[in-house]
Amino acid sequence: MTLGLLNAAAILCYLISVGGYLGLLLGRRPAFGRLATGSLLLGMAVHFLALVHRSTVTGGVPYKDFYGSASLFAWMIALVCLLLELRHKQKAMSLFLVTIAVVLQITSAILQNIPVGARAGVAGWLFAFHVNVTMFAYAAYAISFIASMMYLIQYGRLRARRPGGWLSLLPSLDLLERVNLTSAAIGVVALSTGILTGAIWARTAWQDTPLHWDAKITWSLLTLIIYTLYIIVQKRKGWRGPRSALVAVGGFLVVVFSYTVVNLYFSKSHTFF
Repeated sequence: MTLGLLNAAAILCYLISVGGYLGLLLGRRPAFGRLATGSLLLGMAVHFLALVHRSTVTGGVPYKDFYGSASLFAWMIALVCLLLELRHKQKAMSLFLVTIAVVLQITSAILQNIPVGARAGVAGWLFAFHVNVTMFAYAAYAISFIASMMYLIQYGRLRARRPGGWLSLLPSLDLLERVNLTSAAIGVVALSTGILTGAIWARTAWQDTPLHWDAKITWSLLTLIIYTLYIIVQKRKGWRGPRSALVAVGGFLVVVFSYTVVNLYFSKSHTFF
């Protein structure tokens, strides 16, 4: 099966999953939830095959250009979404998260080009693990951001005593707060692991070349500090709720800057091209 067909099959499964989650929220029928989760699992399996296919063609991890990175990011969001379902026994957020994965995957499938041949020195299982665990952290932070924005919207409407309408589809404040904390914790552990494995790989791969400090490292460490601060303040009285949600939103703005501007213009070792 070609890469195009694999991407199309994954997108179709994700769209069926979105329909199932929407049916669950509107109709409250458990069968829709089972359809949605099953389609999500199938879509992730097909999407994984597409990523492996792309890696085989390019000779490296699917991270060598922005669109390949977006496809990997979409898969990671789907993975974190599934983990959150298992952790919190709730599917209320899955509709929004899988929709984002669909948009990313469609964008990647339409616009991506296929660079052939791995860039010199960026190969091996440790490098692949470093890239994938870092992308996993970014996906967790993205979900933390979504939960934070939903929390702020829901909180503002409730304070204004204007509930109802489409806001009734949003998860409860308690669930959003728990999802936010879980996602942030996953991101901190994953990004710490990514930074550590990246340092080990760089020392091994470039042992004859003096190591230099890279802008990406600076922004990754700043991201870790912000989300660690979020986890700390979220547990403190007076900081729970909208204040801590704003800290998480600020953290994700740093993630976006690091993922785009830093990778494209400032980093020498973490470029897309």
